[in-house]
Amino acid sequence: MVNDILNVRLDQFEGPLDLLLYLIRKNEINIYDIPIQKITLQYLEILERMKELNIDIASDYIVMAATLIKIKSDMLIPANPVDGEDEGDPRKPLVERLLEYQKFKKITEILRNIEHESSKLFSRSIIFESKVEEEESPYTLVDLMDVFIPLLKKGESLKLYRDPKVKKTIVDKTKEIVQYLNEYREFNFFEYVKNFDNLFEIILTFIAILDLSLKGFIHMEQNSQFEDIKVCLR
Repeated sequence: MVNDILNVRLDQFEGPLDLLLYLIRKNEINIYDIPIQKITLQYLEILERMKELNIDIASDYIVMAATLIKIKSDMLIPANPVDGEDEGDPRKPLVERLLEYQKFKKITEILRNIEHESSKLFSRSIIFESKVEEEESPYTLVDLMDVFIPLLKKGESLKLYRDPKVKKTIVDKTKEIVQYLNEYREFNFFEYVKNFDNLFEIILTFIAILDLSLKGFIHMEQNSQFEDIKVCLR
């Protein structure tokens, strides 16, 4: 069983957090109570196998290895609170990172599950009043997903699953956005979605904007991270 768990390659994973979630899932571990010694040993063994195969190991995997070893060391040292303050579980920051990454993966899965709907979107000549020809977007998918990450924070109090009450599709959302842009030319994203009480509907909206932006129909502006995002008609 253990050998099966460790028989993996790093290129199967999107990073060290992805690898840790894999180990937690395969070992059927409670993410809130990680047996750090066991997970650290398995994590290090996977890295060692990669070295034996002469496979380059990205620096972020090495950093995570050092983090795990530090946590393991801290848990072996008896707590010595200063001024009566408990320093808490040394695993907590890692657990919080894993939970946030797990949420990101869940959202990504939702995005992939509804991605096929984007093929139903209409061309600019049909849905936009403007007849400006399609342009190549200056953004990559990664750029636009980076813009989407702050929604994870908003998602704390919202539903991550598809609410049966939300009957709209990406096509519906695209029509709404295009109709709005034809009238007002631009809007601020967070202002636009502030009254949505379901994360799935926010995701639909973002996917519609993403598709339109990648096709060069609209562009997005954000002066700094966490500021509102301006969506403009080209």
